[in-house]
Amino acid sequence: RKQDLNNRLRSARAEVAIMIQCTYELAVVHAQKIVRRYLARCRLDSIRQAKDEFARFCAALEIQRLARGKLANNLLIELRQQRDCFMATKIQSIARMRQAVWERKRLWGLYFL
Repeated sequence: RKQDLNNRLRSARAEVAIMIQCTYELAVVHAQKIVRRYLARCRLDSIRQAKDEFARFCAALEIQRLARGKLANNLLIELRQQRDCFMATKIQSIARMRQAVWERKRLWGLYFL
């Protein structure tokens, strides 16, 4: 009878140990889930902040691109106007030179003929 009780006690202890082990395994999974959720929340703020910083950086690049494009376009317009003014001055100079040559020829013809 005593031996039987000892065997039952041993098997009960083994079953209790197995139940405790199963409970620990379930508790560990639950604890890991809680810790992972907490770490994900902590990372979420940094991820959102990084995303916002990247969006601001992209917006700043776009603004710079547009501003530099506008400045380059204005410079191009100014350079074209300078070129056109220079060409007009050159054409005027050539036209006046030819008129001067014709006038000189006319005057030479009047004085020496």
